Amino acid sequence: MKFIFPVNGTCVHKYDGIEQDGGILVPVRILASCEDDIRVNGIKATYDQGAFVVPLLIDGYRNTVTAENLTTGESEKIAVYHVPHASDKYRISVDDNILFLQDITYHRDTYQSIFDNPYLAVFKKAHDIYGTKVHMNLFYEYNADAMQLFSDHKEYFNLSMMTDAFKEEFEANAHWLRFSIHSYAEFPPRPYAHATMEKADEDIKKIHKEIRRFAGDACLSNVCTTHFGSGNRGVVRTLRNHGYRALTGYFTLDKQGNPLVAYYYTKEEVGTVEHRDFWRDEEEDITFGRIDTVLNSLKMDNILPTLEAIKADNGRRGFLSMLIHEQYFYPDYKTYLPFFEDLIMTACKFATENGYQPSFISEACLEEYIRRK
Repeated sequence: MKFIFPVNGTCVHKYDGIEQDGGILVPVRILASCEDDIRVNGIKATYDQGAFVVPLLIDGYRNTVTAENLTTGESEKIAVYHVPHASDKYRISVDDNILFLQDITYHRDTYQSIFDNPYLAVFKKAHDIYGTKVHMNLFYEYNADAMQLFSDHKEYFNLSMMTDAFKEEFEANAHWLRFSIHSYAEFPPRPYAHATMEKADEDIKKIHKEIRRFAGDACLSNVCTTHFGSGNRGVVRTLRNHGYRALTGYFTLDKQGNPLVAYYYTKEEVGTVEHRDFWRDEEEDITFGRIDTVLNSLKMDNILPTLEAIKADNGRRGFLSMLIHEQYFYPDYKTYLPFFEDLIMTACKFATENGYQPSFISEACLEEYIRRK
């Protein structure tokens, strides 16, 4: 006997069933012999098209679902989560951020606003027009290794050098612009795949200290994407110890069939979650979210078909999570995208016209926000 859907840790929203009595009536599917007598939370299941099915109301944040095989004596128990605010929401997240902070620091005596920075101005425009909420994952330093990717950006910078002259303005915009750790620097890739908890702890402390100093506590998010979605279980536990409650990644397979931007998830585990918006690892007490698309990997003529395909996938259509990387904004970057702003604006326009509302990940799927609403 085995749960087909949902499985342990699944987060369900309105596209997984029928909204009813403040919850979702979800068709629970169980794999077992067609001759067995299967009960789900005491309700007799019906055999249909190769599986036992029973409609079950999922109406609390955490729901215990128990399947019993009265024929064999087997039983299995899972936790299923109801995330009512994860439907028809979207966000923009940005990885590899640091150069815009260097620019603001360099122009601290001439800029009247952080949005005089051309890069931040793009996201402010998206927010002003569409209400977009933006999450930025930060590097601690920009060093000689990263400079090799640029022709003009040749000065070292780290977050401790960032001016705090605009702290009040950052705080005033924390309702739509927030920051978190990404990694210490651009290189090496996948820095936390085999890192110690001590190394992760050191990097998190450094980055958090500076975010609080130049932007304030309100701008420090409890969600992040690590560089390349790298993180063994020890690193993930360290992130949680520092207040992180959700991590996002690609949770798909690369061309070689290996997990891509998926933390400690195996190939088999990725297969169970790649068509979901959110799910929880019960053992580590952390929520994961899938990044639906990487905008800088798209051409302008395929961005809308890509977003339409995501919308057609019921498991992923609830929360539209779109990512872009900072470096593609700059003309001196080796693979500069002159249509960077167009990617952002087209994505936000699509979301708005298709009924999606701006949201941070935390507002969509974390218990403290759900109960607050």
